[in-house]
Amino acid sequence: MVYYDRLVQLSLSLSLSLSLSLSLSHSLTHSLSPLCLGIAMGLTVSVKWTGLGFVATAGLPLALQALRHFTSFLRELKEYYENDTTTKKKNKRQPIPNLILWGVTAGVTMIAVMTLVYLATWVIHFSVLTQTGPGNIWHAPRFLSSLQGSDHDTGEGGGGHVPYTMWEKIVEIHQKMFDANKNLQTGHSYGSAWYNWPMMEKSMSYWVKHIRGLGSAKVMLQGNAAVFACTSLVTLFMIVGVVCTWTRWDDTSLADQQRQSCLWASWLLFGYAINILPYILVTRVCFFYHYAPSLLFAMLLSGLAFDKYFPPIERAMVVGGVISCCLIFFVSNAPLHYAQFVA
Repeated sequence: MVYYDRLVQLSLSLSLSLSLSLSLSHSLTHSLSPLCLGIAMGLTVSVKWTGLGFVATAGLPLALQALRHFTSFLRELKEYYENDTTTKKKNKRQPIPNLILWGVTAGVTMIAVMTLVYLATWVIHFSVLTQTGPGNIWHAPRFLSSLQGSDHDTGEGGGGHVPYTMWEKIVEIHQKMFDANKNLQTGHSYGSAWYNWPMMEKSMSYWVKHIRGLGSAKVMLQGNAAVFACTSLVTLFMIVGVVCTWTRWDDTSLADQQRQSCLWASWLLFGYAINILPYILVTRVCFFYHYAPSLLFAMLLSGLAFDKYFPPIERAMVVGGVISCCLIFFVSNAPLHYAQFVA
């Protein structure tokens, strides 16, 4: 059940960050862009470290715009110094890279705000959770001495240890989390590889209860078959479409709308790939829920494909069919997800 809470939090923060990026990435000089993106990214990473892939995706439009302005500045600077003396006297001012300076400032601000928001969540965490718990076995005596009810408590327990500062506690818990994930080499019956996730090959069971006369109830993590089938097929279709469009980019017959759609699709495909491909290098056991960030981008790709490649009437029919299939699968499988007793 804990995972469902984390999944909801991660999805909400990812959606917030993506929405802000979509609305603000058009203008690098928007004063609120780096601040809002930094807040959303900090909230995303605070839920789960896998949100870092989304941080790269959300920051990509800003980075590309900064790069574009930087190359423009270099071109203008080159033209300035190649002009003759007369032209330079008429135009004594060199091109000022204001947009470049703003791009650097925006990037630094975004990263700084993200870091501060992330650290603030840990400050709140340790300020609220002051009691001991089952995680005691992971921590050093100095860490435990700052918790109430510990044998190492500097109060009544009198362990004699100097408690960690807030910063020391944050550093230690990150070290413990990193080491625990790195050293997690034991397999799991619900473990799965990254290439299995788009096809939803293996679901996960969280809770099972059998009661005589009522039957059994389950809580399972299982994707919607209609959603996964649709998004996987559309993602493959969009990969082929984007590659074909990029190979024809200089073709004068290519409409501007096609180029714009290709750029949006390329960005969403980048988000999809950067959230799933790193798992190729991960040796520890992984699970189906690690696909959640990439699934979000796959669904956005589906929306883009339906909007750009289907006429209104056909689009309504296709979308209506997909939604109907999703609802049918959801209703028929609801007992497996919401602990409903089935005889």
